[in-house]
Amino acid sequence: MTLDKEQLDVVLARYQALRQEVLELRRSGDLAGAIAKAHTAVDYMEQKQDGLAYFLTAAHDLAALYGAIGDWKSAEPIFEKSLYVRGRVWGTDHENTATASMMLGVARYSLAKYPEAEELLNACIAVRRKVFGTSHPQVALALMNLAAVYDKTGREDEAATLRRDAERMGLPDGPN
Repeated sequence: MTLDKEQLDVVLARYQALRQEVLELRRSGDLAGAIAKAHTAVDYMEQKQDGLAYFLTAAHDLAALYGAIGDWKSAEPIFEKSLYVRGRVWGTDHENTATASMMLGVARYSLAKYPEAEELLNACIAVRRKVFGTSHPQVALALMNLAAVYDKTGREDEAATLRRDAERMGLPDGPN
């Protein structure tokens, strides 16, 4: 069933209200409450057609909350699903897919899955260089994440080079 414009407006308003509650709970430090509310938002959007972008945002928010409390094992499958869906919808050379690749790479890094993290972060860097150019702050952010992987795998010289390159580009303001 495809939603008409009026129905879609109702669905999106409900999602926006849920997302606002998630953000307020997170700001107040109630991460458990934020996670519970984020699950509600994901479940709600997953039931609705025509809400794909909002579903992906809700899923990303939930996975990021798990990451914020250090529960990368719970975040990982959500980021995997996000990467899969974004790749199918936008293709592998789209910035939204690159962001999902980076987030899954960060999760895998946090779970000490360094070869997988490296592969995902390199994929992100390649796409961001195509999309933004070689000296963009979004490229710098991915380079910093890859440098962390290199540090953990004993490649400190390569990590230092990546960090210097990233610092010259400047890092973006806020989370990504």
